[in-house]
Amino acid sequence: MKSSWLGCSASRRAALLQRARIGAACFALLAFACADGVDLESDRDGGTVAPSDAGSRDAGARDAGPYCGDDVCSDGCGGQEDFGERFVNCSLDCDSDRYCGPPLEGERCDSTASLQDPTLRQDNCLEADHLCVPWDRFAGREDAFFEPLHSCVKPCESHFDCAASRSCVSINYPGAPVEIPGFCVDDLAPPGKYCLASRMHSVRLASGERIAAHGNDEIVGCEGAARCVLGAASIRPDEGVCMLPCGDPDDPACPAASPHCAVVDVGTATVGACVEGPLGLGALCDVAEDPYRSPRLTPCDATGPAELYCLPLLGLPAGVCVEDCGPGDPCVSSDATNPVECRVVDATTGAGVCVHTNTDGVLESCEGPGAYGNGRRTTRVTLGVDRVEATWCTDRIRPLLTVGAIDTSGATVDIGDDCRRLPLDPYRCPASTRCIEREDQAQCLVECALDADDCAADLASVGLPATNATCLATGTSSVTGLCGGD
Repeated sequence: MKSSWLGCSASRRAALLQRARIGAACFALLAFACADGVDLESDRDGGTVAPSDAGSRDAGARDAGPYCGDDVCSDGCGGQEDFGERFVNCSLDCDSDRYCGPPLEGERCDSTASLQDPTLRQDNCLEADHLCVPWDRFAGREDAFFEPLHSCVKPCESHFDCAASRSCVSINYPGAPVEIPGFCVDDLAPPGKYCLASRMHSVRLASGERIAAHGNDEIVGCEGAARCVLGAASIRPDEGVCMLPCGDPDDPACPAASPHCAVVDVGTATVGACVEGPLGLGALCDVAEDPYRSPRLTPCDATGPAELYCLPLLGLPAGVCVEDCGPGDPCVSSDATNPVECRVVDATTGAGVCVHTNTDGVLESCEGPGAYGNGRRTTRVTLGVDRVEATWCTDRIRPLLTVGAIDTSGATVDIGDDCRRLPLDPYRCPASTRCIEREDQAQCLVECALDADDCAADLASVGLPATNATCLATGTSSVTGLCGGD
């Protein structure tokens, strides 16, 4: 097993991730948790952990009193502000307006189904044709960490059994003790997006902390051939990710957007799913820029001999795939166009990380088309107590931004796309360009060396005018400038 410069073994990193089931939103804390030997508590992919509310809560049986959505109204509905037949203000105990009364579709219920007798029943759901599903119990996550998480569903065999504009889909845990029947959902999500089996806006941990859902109080299934795999990327047992299955002869081929068939651990089992990874050394991983898209589908290749893992990039909703190295533990990763070596980050132990060595120049020097055919750019991170700079050639990601253009006087001809609108936009600038802050906005512009003007070829490579191309000094650097052409 490879060593870790963070003082945290690969198995400990995996244990931390398995326990919290977290993604890129809290990877920024992971390195410190490993280094300090601290157990991560609960955060989630793109979600919010809110402080526990100060209101009192009913410790008795949930069916003994009225409900307010995903919580019990400890004081009942009397005296509360009434907004209709079932809608009341329970904010003192529930942090927000919730329903009061027997649970409707998508609301919290109390299931009597168990692993020994997994038969689904109406239980205390209001509608006679509804079933109460114990999501936490079927996920094998019924413990002191969570409060019970069960919800009412409306079973169906086809879309005709659901109301207009709704769909009939199957949402299941791999390895669950019973096949949950198809049930009606409010919306459908494409592969990579989150799906949700209940309408509960938030769920509560045993500690009192709340975890919000990615959705908008809607039951969300998956479109087309994608299936909702619960437990794949969320700390909530009722939330999952829409994945395209692969690995079986009957499965459709993986699309170009997620071309790799990888084994994904979803807690209750492993499933074959089409993913953007597995990704190699230096690649952006666990990308969570879109709060409704799971970072689980951009994994590092952890199954190969390099044992890559995702190191968080502080301040960015992503990490970079890293391999540890050290005495007697050489780098396994290789790159046909970008040499790899072990860079020591702890002089005392000799522990280090594998880096690309052609990234130390003034201009961008990473070569190769990258995983997406968009080229590569340099990522720099300072590591360890010795504050050593590690550098990697990182794939430029989709979608590419439009390049800005300046003329031979330095005036803006085409402003192009703003490359600071989203945190990862600098990684979307096309090859040969860099995200440069200008007076009007940040632009993807062609950078050049003042003593080696290659602007004509570089401008032509990104489709910009190259007549009279020249490298213009910007006043911010004595060695680099920007390419302008007419």
